[in-house]
Formats: sequence, C-alpha cells, structure tokens
Amino acid sequence: MSRLNAQQQRLSQWFERLADGQHTNLLEAIEVLSDDLPWLRRLADTPQDPQWHAEGNVFIHTQMVLDELYKILPTKAFTREETLLLVLAVILHDIAKPEATRNKEINGIDRVVASGHEELGMAYLAPRVAHWPLPHRVKKHLLGLVGAHQKPKLLVVKDCARHDYFNLARQAPLHLFYYLELADMRGRICDDLSAQVELLELFKLYAKDFGFWRSDVEDVWLKQAEQALPMHNDKAKNYLSQHSLLCFSQGKISQAEEGIAMGFGQRDSHGHLEILVGISGSGKSSWISKHRADCQAISLDELRQEINGDRQDQSNFGSIIREAKKRLKAALANGQHVIWDATSLRLDFRTPLVDIALAYKAKVSLICFWVPLQQLQQQNASRQYSVPNEVLQKQLYSWQWPLPSEAHELIYVDGDGETLP
Repeated sequence: MSRLNAQQQRLSQWFERLADGQHTNLLEAIEVLSDDLPWLRRLADTPQDPQWHAEGNVFIHTQMVLDELYKILPTKAFTREETLLLVLAVILHDIAKPEATRNKEINGIDRVVASGHEELGMAYLAPRVAHWPLPHRVKKHLLGLVGAHQKPKLLVVKDCARHDYFNLARQAPLHLFYYLELADMRGRICDDLSAQVELLELFKLYAKDFGFWRSDVEDVWLKQAEQALPMHNDKAKNYLSQHSLLCFSQGKISQAEEGIAMGFGQRDSHGHLEILVGISGSGKSSWISKHRADCQAISLDELRQEINGDRQDQSNFGSIIREAKKRLKAALANGQHVIWDATSLRLDFRTPLVDIALAYKAKVSLICFWVPLQQLQQQNASRQYSVPNEVLQKQLYSWQWPLPSEAHELIYVDGDGETLP
C-alpha cells in the first residue's frame, strides 16, 4: 500500500470514529491531521488576548471548546455527519490564528487580535482537505463553518436582515453554526460570557423565526421558485429561479415571485458569464478545452501575450483589464456564452465582472476549481507556462474562497475536471 493510500485509509478510519461519537483530543487530532495542516502544530505557540481568552493560548482554548462540544453532543439528536462536522469544525475553527495573530493598540491599550482568521482559515483549508475521504457536501460545510464561525453573533449585533441569515445558511446549516459557537463561547474564560451566549440565543431565535433553522434554504427557495413557473422550459426555469435566488441574497426582494418578475424579460434570451476561480495549475484551460470549446474565452494570459508579447509579463495590467472588459461587454451585449479565464482569486476582482454581467441581464456562474494541494503543485510544475513557487504560495495564502451569494450559481470542479455533486 502506498503512503498516500495508507494516509487516506487512516483518515477514513479516524473520521468514522468521530462520526460514531468516539472522543478525540487535540493532541491526537494534530498527530492525525498535521501532515496536511501544519499550522495545527503552532496553536500552542499562539497567544490570545487575556481579556477575551484568559484561559491561555489557542491550543488550550481549542481543547476546552472540544470538551464543551462533547458535553453538548449527547443532549441533541445529531446525525453521524453532523457529529463529524462539528468535531472537525471545533478542531479547525482557529487554525489560522497562528498566521493572523498580531498586537494592536485599541483605545490606548495593547491587545492581541487575530483579524480575518476565519476567512484565512477557510482559504488555507480548501486545497488541503480536498483529498480527504469525505463527501463533497461535508467538506463544503466544514469550510463554511470555519470561515464564518463568528458570523452568528455579528448578525445579531448588526441587526442584520433576513437575507443575511439566508446567505449564512447557504454556507452551512444554521443549527451547526449555533452549536459550534456555543461550544466556542463556553470553551473560554472571559468576563462577558453570559452576554455572548445571549447573542447566540437571539441568533437561534431569529433563525427559527425566519424559517432557516435545520433547513436546506437554497434547495427550498429554488423549488418554490420553480413551482411558480410550471409552463416554462427548463432553460427559463433555471434562469428565473436562480435569478430570484441571487436577488434575494442581495437583499433586493423578499419573495421569489419578485425576482422572477425582475428577470422575466430575459428568460429565453440572455448571455451567460462563467468566471473561473482557481489557483495556477488547477486545470482551468484544460477544462475549457474539454467542456467549453465552443464558447468565447477571454484569457488574461492570452491578452498579455497580445499586448505585452509575453503571457507571463505582468506589466500594463490596466490596459489588459480594460481590453478584457471591453470584449466581455461586447459578447454579453450579443447574448453570448463567455468564459473569463483567469485565477479570479479575490472578491474585488470577481465583483466588477459580476456587476457587468448583471448590467447586461446575463446569468453569472462561478466555476471554482477545488484541487488538492499536492496535485496543484505537480500540475503547475509540469505546465508549459508554470508560475514560480513563491507566486503559487502567494496565491494559496491570499485567495478568497468564493461564496454562493456572489453569483447565480457556484459550481465546484475537482482535480479530474469533473463537476462535484
């Protein structure tokens, strides 16, 4: 048996134990997972602010959170999958604190903060858990829980709207967010613990009131929208139901019928923009050749070749982007199916493209290439135009994992170039 297969078998057996409710501890988790996730080895060396975390470093806190979760699990009717998800989410929820932790002066006091550790943790985990022997749904929800685990309290503090709870529920079930954060709060020593738990109770109350508690909100919405469109063809149903979903996610409507009305004029004739999202070497160009050869592709690399004479020359970025957007607008104005072929790793790169497409009443899809780290590195090294390792590492560190609320649909593609279920 190869080392890789042995590791997969070991992970599979450990995951089965966790799903069965058998207890683990953080030392064991680090021993099992740290080859894939080396940041775990740094938890004990990462301090926390004594006012917010008087218990001590991140290792101590994470073990305390795990202990609290094991007190919660027997009291609720969790499925095996939910049990596994919660245990893994607890172990990994602060995995990026070793990288994100800084000293910062706040109101004249030197504090220890870890701003952005949730989103950084999600991006760090994505290529490193892609090969884990778990269903795609479980890995997707795991990233959601880690990447937004502090969001439940913030929704209450900021008095957020119904669609904000809906968007969070599209990342992972809201009851799992609640129990993860309940364990997170109980697994710390701080003066305002009761106030923090009260915020979580309000989150639970609002989630139930909105009808999003223990609900696959996206599936429910799409089915309701399609039921309002019995006489239309599949293309029209798909566009209108997804358009109503996006409009609600953006807070523009409150009912599916409103979104259907907003997109009705384009139901049978609309452009389609697919924005590829993936690290260099993730197989985007191969995917285009195999699945979208008949579509117009706007490749930033090819435009660099055209304008700079070298596809790896990063100069004249402004001119290249302007030309790319000019071609995009022309294609969408003609109702064409267009592929945006670039890494598109950052939200501020993706959002302007989505806005352009929506201005032309086009459908927008994000195609996220979820490829294991080792495969990414191997494919990049074997490419004709490979990027230097330091560039690849920068991409891995800085990318912002796409969220379902960014576009009409978010599609994941695996290391074989096939769509994940």
